[in-house]
Amino acid sequence: MTLLLGGAYFAIAVGCSLVTASKQLATAAALGVFFLFVIVWDLVDDGLRVLFEQFGSASGELPAWALFLHGATPGQLYNRIVSGLFVGQETGTYLGPDTAWYLGEWVALGVLGLWTVVPILAGYWRFRRVDL
Repeated sequence: MTLLLGGAYFAIAVGCSLVTASKQLATAAALGVFFLFVIVWDLVDDGLRVLFEQFGSASGELPAWALFLHGATPGQLYNRIVSGLFVGQETGTYLGPDTAWYLGEWVALGVLGLWTVVPILAGYWRFRRVDL
């Protein structure tokens, strides 16, 4: 699983490199995406909780679709897979009998697999269309 997580971040970096025109932009884009997913993404979760608390959900809990979007970063997918498949944890925000099926560890494994394939394919498609 750790190799799959590393492969996802590698694919994002290669995709950034294929899309950008220079080494400096590729490095900045890859580091920016990594910074966004590792550092800033939890602030997005806090902002969504405040937003839902003020405009609808009085409990402060995020709806299942917002949990899916928030948990779609490679690091959080990895944590969900390890917790559900290897540790055997059956309770929590994403795991448990009352959660939606698309918040489970098997869906997380598929989405993490997409993170390893889609950025490279999108970058390659863009690279093929650019006139060198």
